[in-house]
Amino acid sequence: MASFMNKIAEKYICMSSSVNVYRNLKDFKFKNSLSLEDEKSIYNTVCSSFYKLPYSDRFNFERLDSKDKVIENFKKGAIYPDDTVYTENSYIGIRDDFLCFFKINAKEHIEIIGTIPGVNFFRSSHFAYEIESDLEEELKFSFNTKLGYLFEDISLVGNGLKLRAVLHLPAINSFNLIDFVKKKMKLKNIKFYNLKKFDICSDFYFMEYTANNEEEFSLIRQMDKFVFEIVDLEIENRRKLFETKLDYYKEKYERYKMILNSKKDIDINVVTTFISLCFLLQSLSLAIDCEFKFLYDCFMNARSSCFLDEKEKKLYEISNSLMEVV
Repeated sequence: MASFMNKIAEKYICMSSSVNVYRNLKDFKFKNSLSLEDEKSIYNTVCSSFYKLPYSDRFNFERLDSKDKVIENFKKGAIYPDDTVYTENSYIGIRDDFLCFFKINAKEHIEIIGTIPGVNFFRSSHFAYEIESDLEEELKFSFNTKLGYLFEDISLVGNGLKLRAVLHLPAINSFNLIDFVKKKMKLKNIKFYNLKKFDICSDFYFMEYTANNEEEFSLIRQMDKFVFEIVDLEIENRRKLFETKLDYYKEKYERYKMILNSKKDIDINVVTTFISLCFLLQSLSLAIDCEFKFLYDCFMNARSSCFLDEKEKKLYEISNSLMEVV
């Protein structure tokens, strides 16, 4: 179990740390009041400044003008279920290593996302704020000396910052500690909810933190601290889980593997439960040998199937990919 103590185990618990920075341009109305011509003008204004940046060639831009494109970028972690509807002038720039995304005419005029596996919101923030600070030299953002940055979404007014994490917490679930975590997060005004509302395995959770009057890097430090507390609690209880229930989880893994191989009664809960078991066992280098990125991509693919008309077909494709590897 020595590998369990390695720092790399964090990414099997906190699957992603995302920092979302929003900005609006000073001389334009808010997103929902824009005409198509306004949207085009914002796109041209932002791009004329963005393409002057020395790292702009690392980004590939595409329109978010179809359901397929929105779902494809949802799988990459660049779009969330509560994001607003995109228009024909909504664009996303995707960095070549998928650690940073740059959206134009999405929720607000500009959204910059830095995201990495594990608990490291500071590193994620570096990707987002590097672009934001470079653009601020060229563009005029909507800003009020008393209120801070201005947005249509009033929860963003101030710092224009959202911090998000996707968590895998089977041990905390198993030992009925999840209510303790929920109460703690509620006291800190952090959104914390189970992804089972999308029919996903109940071991997966989503966490979102906004505090619009906080200084940005103070907020990021707090988020690091809060997520580390959850990760430490999961690690502590994952040890207990494997001391008492290891055979149970190995047997459950084989049982779900047989279900996926049989290609009968496969739904999103079955697929994501198997992925959860893979994450759990892989965190101790037990039973399977899968790359984290492969498992994470399978999870995000399965999660995106919630929005597909041909959900069943997509789930079969994911299960086939899993069976080829495991």
